[in-house]
Amino acid sequence: MDQKEQKITGIIFRKRTKIFLICSVVLAFLLTFPIVARVMGWDDRGVPHKIQVPCTCSWATDITFGVIADTHVNAESCRSLGDNTKENQAVVSDLNTDCKNNNCLFLVHLGDLINAPDKNNQEKYGVQQLIAFRQLWENDYPGQSGGDVAHGWCTDDPYDTYSEGHRTKFPVFPTTGNHDICACGDKWYEVVNYIADRVRGASGIIASWESDTYAWRVGQYYFIQLGLWAGSDQCGDFSRINSDKLKWLQKFLENHVGDSGLGVLIFQHFGWDGFSTNGHWWNDSQRLMEVNVLCRRDIDKKDPNAECNPYNILGIFSGHIHSPQNLDIEVYAGKDRNGNDVYFRNFSMRTSGDTRSATGFSIVHLHGQKITIRSKDRSIHPYDGREWSTYEVDIHTPPIDEWSEVKKGPFVGTYTAAGGAAIADINGNEKPDLVLMNIDKPAGINNQFWYMIGWDMDYNGNVSNGWSEVKKGPFVGANSAGGGAAIADINGNGKPDLLLMAIDNPSGANEFWYVVGWDLDASGNPKGWSEVKKGPRGFSNEDAGGGAAIADIDGDGLPDLLLMAIDNPAGANEFRYVVGWGLDINGNPDPKKGTNGWSEVKKGPIFGYENAGGGAAIADIDGNGTLDLLLMAVDKPSQANQFWYTIGWDLDAYGNPDPKKGTNGWSEVKGGPCVGWSTAGGGAAIANIDKDKKGRPDLLLMAIDKPPRINNQFTYAIGWNLDREGNATGESVGVWPPKSWRDQVIERLR
Repeated sequence: MDQKEQKITGIIFRKRTKIFLICSVVLAFLLTFPIVARVMGWDDRGVPHKIQVPCTCSWATDITFGVIADTHVNAESCRSLGDNTKENQAVVSDLNTDCKNNNCLFLVHLGDLINAPDKNNQEKYGVQQLIAFRQLWENDYPGQSGGDVAHGWCTDDPYDTYSEGHRTKFPVFPTTGNHDICACGDKWYEVVNYIADRVRGASGIIASWESDTYAWRVGQYYFIQLGLWAGSDQCGDFSRINSDKLKWLQKFLENHVGDSGLGVLIFQHFGWDGFSTNGHWWNDSQRLMEVNVLCRRDIDKKDPNAECNPYNILGIFSGHIHSPQNLDIEVYAGKDRNGNDVYFRNFSMRTSGDTRSATGFSIVHLHGQKITIRSKDRSIHPYDGREWSTYEVDIHTPPIDEWSEVKKGPFVGTYTAAGGAAIADINGNEKPDLVLMNIDKPAGINNQFWYMIGWDMDYNGNVSNGWSEVKKGPFVGANSAGGGAAIADINGNGKPDLLLMAIDNPSGANEFWYVVGWDLDASGNPKGWSEVKKGPRGFSNEDAGGGAAIADIDGDGLPDLLLMAIDNPAGANEFRYVVGWGLDINGNPDPKKGTNGWSEVKKGPIFGYENAGGGAAIADIDGNGTLDLLLMAVDKPSQANQFWYTIGWDLDAYGNPDPKKGTNGWSEVKGGPCVGWSTAGGGAAIANIDKDKKGRPDLLLMAIDKPPRINNQFTYAIGWNLDREGNATGESVGVWPPKSWRDQVIERLR
């Protein structure tokens, strides 16, 4: 070999050696990355956003949610996703579709988020499995930070490495399973700390214990996550009992549920199925402790036959079993006060990710007096027609007697900008008539006041002599953002006059506009209409409802006009109102009072972020001889809308509530019934509708239902017999709950 060949051979050898060394270093790095990353602090699970409890009507009894369990995400790096992770991707896609079709509000996870079966696996792959879980089952991932993905260079987007485009669209409320916790004495708390980051301090989480145990409320139901079980500890010694956690649950049920009869749903990892009760996971005495709490017995009571005074437990949902799913497990809880057996129901749910079993999920629908659980078995081909199974059982949801049902009035056009309500005896037969107003909002032309009259309300708040035709008032601007209606004898001739208000909403400052229909006849038609009168402007630039009320606020014998607007800025909304002093016979305020007859803009409480209508009413609610001001807003969350109201106590001669009462003169914001999913205006009126001998005022709240593509419809509900705090108390004032509710619960649990 000549010198030139030797030189070329040496170059080739050195290059090959260099390539070999580089490949060896890269391979060693890949093999040791999980360990090195943990030592160097690179293996970071990230920080999620706080979970969002869905906003819905606090009186809702129609709630749907999904249940998943034992996802066992087993990814190790972007080069090793694992079969379970792939199955999770498919389950996420199915759930996104099925939950959307069934109007799910959220998902509940029953534990075993990740697969890490032991200490070594946790330390090597646990954080990556948790990041993979987050990418799949965290609807607002990456949150504050998405975590460090091992070998994140497998994809251009490391935040999609494990999910591969599959991510839930619903908030998931997680808890721990036995695969998520460490052996006692170890320091691997990644899943536990993740749940704490996700849940603690989140808006809507009403109580929590440590990290995996917490509670929230949706509608008329309480939801409680308990970890492995009600007394479990956060380490792998399953024989340990956390007495403080049991006491937390005991106190929570006493303080939040008490004797309300509200439904309670329990979620935990261990159940009463054969696998959970095989002696390895939790024992008879631990199960008795949990039942004791649910039966209001001493935690340590040893007699399983002792008297059970149960809370309204609608079901105990558990995972852990993987398969087969069992929704018909009865948990013996003791004897009721009559000596009959009491049982709780345990719904044992299938795995949602472990490919060694038939995977799937469930969709739970609470609807009044029934719970329906529809479960999907993904091992059955859709074409087979048997992939879905349905289980339904009766439950008890206590009735809400303080309010009437939501009553439906007439249809009123397709386009609505605002509304209003008023009650008066228009036809002179000594029965209250109901006036409901709608501001019609056609395309391209000015808005117009429309109203209808429901004749002769009976003691139950129903219109007994039908509805008038739609009556049309004056046109009022091109864009309205609130309205109101009030009836009073403004010109003093003994005949009712109808005042209709609209909030004009131009590009700048808004302005109150109103008209008066003079001297209504027995058919509800005015003798004539005033010109459009303009009140103050500049109280806000955007509004989401309004209201109008007439009363002699300053005690001078003349009617005063109160106009309210719901200010709708980027943040929380706020009630604002003005008073027009001493209306003359033409409906104009006295220019010698206030500023051109008007008070300054007064501010009420701050509340909510989205509204779809409002209302105002003035009456002596607390019965002390001084007028009170009730302001109403239709709350508009992403789900069912709800009536909210607050009361300004004891208005002085300037229209201000007494600052010594309530909070700066105002009551807390009170919730009324749910009222549809989309509304376009509201109204409020106070009268003694039921003519009861107590003489207590009744509160009528109205909303204009706005369904898609069909005519809008007036709806209203009545809160019977307001007490001195402004709360509806029901047709017969008595002790809540009714004596029968507990008997109904016990009868269901037998």
